[in-house]
Amino acid sequence: MAIGAALYAVFSWFFNATVFVVPSLSQVALRPAVAIPMFFGYAFGPVVGFFTGIVGNTFGDAISGFGLSPQWSVGNGLIGFIAGLPALFSDRKRSANAVLWIGGVLTALATVLYFMNSSETNMMFFDPARDVYGDQPIALTAGISVLIGFILVLAVRFGFGKNVDVAAAVTWGMLGNLIGIGYAALSDIWINGYSFVTAIVGEFLPAAGPNLIFAAILVPLLVVAYAAVQKQSGR
Repeated sequence: MAIGAALYAVFSWFFNATVFVVPSLSQVALRPAVAIPMFFGYAFGPVVGFFTGIVGNTFGDAISGFGLSPQWSVGNGLIGFIAGLPALFSDRKRSANAVLWIGGVLTALATVLYFMNSSETNMMFFDPARDVYGDQPIALTAGISVLIGFILVLAVRFGFGKNVDVAAAVTWGMLGNLIGIGYAALSDIWINGYSFVTAIVGEFLPAAGPNLIFAAILVPLLVVAYAAVQKQSGR
């Protein structure tokens, strides 16, 4: 738990500090480190995953100087928690398939909502030379990023069909990301006064989409590397 939280905090701080900003309603940075709570949750259980996500995100935001957003820290905790739930199922392959269907429905709903509200403004885009101050629509790449991420998750799921560990880790990590980031974005309806559409299109899609892409790429690498270490140690 301590190692996972520390790793997530440090890498979150690094990517926050370098400000790889995603076009969104609020401060959203690219976070490859989101693979850490997903992996720790899957490898060591939901409690470890939750602790890694919530504590790591809290300290990462604190040392980045962005201030604390408890709802987003809880959302990151949920990512790790849900990623650890495969341990509760005897048939991980079957449960992963069910999770894919749930993820597909959530992805479709969010993507349709984007196309119905593609004029939602990107409050973090500033270009003084063109007299643009946070009034540009959310970019198409951000709007369809969840769909792109889900397609990559599908590719991993069926590309590693015989490796149940990789398939389960990626699919459950996907669900954790959708629910965790969804919780954080929807919380801002009450915390920041956003509308439902603003929360989903302006915050959820730009944050959850890149997370899914990183999950599809990095989580399999972590799972395979961990399996190799376990094999070498005779476990």
